[in-house]
Parts: sequence; C-alpha cells; structure tokens
Amino acid sequence: MEGVDPMLAMASSTGVVADSSPNAVALSVWDAQQLQVMSLTNPVNPLLLASACVGSSAALDFLFRREDNQEAPMVMPTRDFLGLLVGNTPGTGGRRVAVPQASGSVEDGDDQPSFPSASRLLTGVAADGGTALHVVASHGDDAEFLKCATIISKRDQGLMFAVNKKGDTPLHCAARAGKSKMVSCLVKLAERCNRLREFLRKENVLMETALHDGVRAGRNDIVELLLGADPDLANYPEQATSPLYLAILMRRDDTAQALHDKSNGNLSYSGPNGQNALHAATFQGSGIKKLVKWNNSLTIHGDRDGSTPLHLASSFQNHTSFEQLFKANPAPTYQADNNGFFPIHVAASAGRKNTISIILKKFPSSAGLCTGQGRTFLHVAVVKKRLNIVSFVCQNPSLAWILNMQDNDGNTALHLAVQAGKLRMFCCLYGNKEVCLSLTNNSEETPVDLARNYLPCGMHYNWVILSHL
Repeated sequence: MEGVDPMLAMASSTGVVADSSPNAVALSVWDAQQLQVMSLTNPVNPLLLASACVGSSAALDFLFRREDNQEAPMVMPTRDFLGLLVGNTPGTGGRRVAVPQASGSVEDGDDQPSFPSASRLLTGVAADGGTALHVVASHGDDAEFLKCATIISKRDQGLMFAVNKKGDTPLHCAARAGKSKMVSCLVKLAERCNRLREFLRKENVLMETALHDGVRAGRNDIVELLLGADPDLANYPEQATSPLYLAILMRRDDTAQALHDKSNGNLSYSGPNGQNALHAATFQGSGIKKLVKWNNSLTIHGDRDGSTPLHLASSFQNHTSFEQLFKANPAPTYQADNNGFFPIHVAASAGRKNTISIILKKFPSSAGLCTGQGRTFLHVAVVKKRLNIVSFVCQNPSLAWILNMQDNDGNTALHLAVQAGKLRMFCCLYGNKEVCLSLTNNSEETPVDLARNYLPCGMHYNWVILSHL
C-alpha cells in the first residue's frame, strides 16, 4: 500500500502527526503540551489551520458545510477530510494519497477530544493572533490558495481587516511573504467591498503599511501593484518611517525609483527621529544625487537633534557624500544643530581635515562660526584632542584670526590645551607667534595660571617651556 504523503505530517502548528508504519497510522491532534496551549481563549481549529496552511479549498468547504449544517466542530481528522486535504497538497499532482486503515476515530470521528470553540470556525485565532486568512495569505498564492482566500473573505469580510498580535492584516502577511498573486487577490476583494483605501493604508504596530513589507521583501512587482491601486500610498504613514526611507536605507535603489515613479513624485521622505530619506542616503553613501534632484529641500531639514544630512556627512572619513551634498546645497554650512554645532564643528570633532578644507575654500568666514558655548572649530578640535586639526590651523596663516578667539568662559584654544594636558597640542599652539599668551579667561587666569594650577602638590613648575611664558 502506498505510504502516506509527507504533507500529512503537517506543520507543527497544526499538531497533526503522521507515522506511516506497515500496520497503522497514528494520528494525534495534540500532545500534553499542546493541550495547555489550546486552552487559550478561542484558539483556531487545528483542522481549519491545516487546511489554510496547505491551501485546500475542498477541505475548507468540508469544514464549513459541517458548520452550516450545525454539526459539532471536528478536531480529529476523518478519512474523508484527509483525502480532501492531501488531495490538494502541493507536490501530489492533485492525486489522492492512500491513507492506511487506522482506528475508528480516524474513520468516523468518534470519541474526539473536547475542544473549546466559538460559534463560528473563523473566529478562532492562531498563537500569533492571526486568523485563517492570515495563514492562507502567508503560505501561498497559487490558484488553490487564492480560492481559499476568496472563500474565507466571502464568508467573513471582516477578516480582511483583522490583525494579529503585530497589528498585521492578511495583506501585510502576503506582501511580507512575497506573494504577489495573493496581494492582487486581496486588493480585488477589498475593492469589491468598497474599502480599498482603508485596507491598503492600514498600519501595524510598527506604523507600517503592506507597502513597507513589499519594499522590505525587495518585491518591486508588489510595490507597483499596491501603488497602482493607490498612488498616494507612499505618503503613509503621515509620520514615522516612510516606504522611501526604508528603500534607501536598504540600498534598494530600483525600489526607490519605483516608489517615486508610480506615485508621480507625490511621496513621503520621512524617517525615524525626525530624519528624512536623505539622511539615510547619506549614511549609506548612495542615492544622494537622486534624492536631491527629486527634492533639494531635504538638504536643510534637521532631525530631532537639528542635524542636517550635511552635519552627518561632515563626520565621515570618506568625504564623497559630503561633497555631493555640499555641491547640491552649501547653505546648511551656516545651519546650526540644536547644540549650536555647525558642520565645520562636527568635522573638527571627528578630525576630518579634508572636509574642513572644502568648507573653508568656499566659505572662509565659516572659520569664525561658534557653538552654543562660543567655541570655534579650533576650540572643538582641542577639546576632542584632534591634533591634526590643531596643526592644520596653526600652519595656515589665513586662520590666524581665530587663534585667540575666546569662548563663553573666556578660554582661548591655548587655555583648553592646558586643561586637556596634551603637551604636543600645547606646543603646536605655543609655537605659533600669533597666539597671545597673556589673555585671561573669565576667572582671570592666563594659560600659565592654569598650568600652575594643574601641577601636582609638592612639585615645582620647572619645565623649560613654562619658564618662557
């Protein structure tokens, strides 16, 4: 006798196990641990779940006919049910697989375990909170699965909008699984009940629509399908991460192009924490030219910290992204973040001499820009112990005018170098004849006074360098 098809050993979530021994087939709906799980309120019927997982419209019809005839919910599979289930299992070629003779409970369904059920099969939910339609949408998109989706949705249209524990609708699940035919089927079903836009724009707990899942799956066909049904969908959610931001972050340039083209340029650029898609492109180092061409105003938008994409690029060792942004719009050079930092301060903090050179070549006056603490990029370089930036300033005669600038506390760069205790940095400044040694800060201290204050107790300031101050 032909053995039982492997699909009889259904997904572990169904709890049905097949053991094709020569003598009998041991079929069990659950073990002791599963009984405890099934005690949850309104769990999905395991046979309904199995039918949805394998995409058997015949098995679904069998269960629904029993319900319509007001028969008791069946949880132990009968021979007839198994024949319908396996007969529609992918890989069997549509043939029925012979099932060896088992105990009477398999044949006629006697002595079935008690199973807590609601009045209707479709009200049950799986462990993740999903309905039978979620399961169908996730598992396939051949003709049988599409038929199952249609059967279920016609029986209860509300399941189209039902959400699981993650807030996902069946459309989210289909898009995430890359099932384009299922997505198309669900869209048509929603259109028939005149709730298409509501259906497409429904967000999960991450504030993402099914379009986000299509982007994340890298399925441009799904992206184009969804935007074809609702060209404004790329504008949702109105806040938080947009589909375009996600596409740029994942370096899916073709998807980003599809989002722009199919929405006719009417799309959201927003991202998390006040960022926009250009922040993401800057971080990834790709897509910058495309985005500034689509929307150049992105260059001046700061995130929740006030940082523009140019601020972000100023900290990178590779200054290609900075050059592209700077060329597209250099105006943010004079735009401070929430801490009063300009891009030149960010570059100094990170030790990016080439970036500073690019800025100063076009805007020499930006060397005098001060932070909220009144500090120039030279002050910042000293505090961050960036010797290469301090040396760059000291060796550049055109920057001599910032050497003695004082911050809000009256400290020059030399004051801060003494406080930092970095001898090489101190020597670099001290060796420049333009540096004034007698300027006092708000505490009426010169750099020499600070040096004396930092001497350990019991020691004498007999350094040669200090004797000349």
